[in-house]
Amino acid sequence: MADDIDYLRGRELFDNFVRGDAMIGLIADVPAVEREMLTALWAAAARGCAPAYRTLGECYLAALRGNGAFEGIDPA
Repeated sequence: MADDIDYLRGRELFDNFVRGDAMIGLIADVPAVEREMLTALWAAAARGCAPAYRTLGECYLAALRGNGAFEGIDPA
């Protein structure tokens, strides 16, 4: 299931956030990219893609714990 196209896109966007792309201005429309990431991950999760659930958990943890790469990202 890790080859699910939605999962791969969502994970790529997640990794970009973790790398700090939003903080340094490489992502022009952060809320739109955040929605795209979550939509892709939830679509993959709905099809039973376990890695998508893991990545969604990482998103939730980052919102709670607040690592630097997610600074300025809406916790919701």
